[in-house]
Amino acid sequence: MGVMPDDIQFNGRDLFWVAMVGERIALADWIQPYPWVKNFIAKCVANTFPDSDSHWIGDPGFIIALDLDGNVVRNLQDAQRRFISSSGALEHANHLYIESVAMDAVGRLTLRVAE
Repeated sequence: MGVMPDDIQFNGRDLFWVAMVGERIALADWIQPYPWVKNFIAKCVANTFPDSDSHWIGDPGFIIALDLDGNVVRNLQDAQRRFISSSGALEHANHLYIESVAMDAVGRLTLRVAE
């Protein structure tokens, strides 16, 4: 997979929402077994680049929805980069609330009801 999945949420009915934070980097795979190294690097980066506009995490990211058989049924991307580095998605009351590791806000997307 060319991107890093960051969060998986089940909507309680028929979909798994998977947040793809950005492109996969070899360092992330290498440090995966060492949580203390991940935490140290994350703190160093956050202290070095506190402004999200210059943050090293700035990929558009995207959200996919998988059905119960694992098929991709939705692929939500923001090519205009209004909301970057998607790190989570939670469906509630016909809205998808989107988290980000690089933004200081939560995104909200109105979901169309399937006909």
